[in-house]
Amino acid sequence: MQKFDDSAIGEINETYERYMFHSRNQADGEIFESFLATLRKMTKTCKYCDRCIDSVLRERIVLGVKDMTTHQIILRERDLTFNKTIDICKAAENAAMQGKAYRAEVINKVQPSKPKYHVKLEKK
Repeated sequence: MQKFDDSAIGEINETYERYMFHSRNQADGEIFESFLATLRKMTKTCKYCDRCIDSVLRERIVLGVKDMTTHQIILRERDLTFNKTIDICKAAENAAMQGKAYRAEVINKVQPSKPKYHVKLEKK
């Protein structure tokens, strides 16, 4: 299988692949799942050892996540694991989406306006 992969894929420039991996940040509007899937795919050509892939992915997520609030939450976390990093990013993204949906619902809701003061007219 290895010989087939070598001939089908060709020679890989490990330095370039790692450069591309470490340059990859979450794009504007890109959902976290897509960002994570791309990073996982990129590690295949970087030739990282199996034991260090989770650690390298965690570091790239910490450095490349777009939302600054999520970034700050991750950096405050002690004993940050790869799975905990993923959980934090997914939870933050879900909360942001729900917040946007709620704000849109409140904005679109029409409420009758009440007069701020009442004027009594005197009859003559």
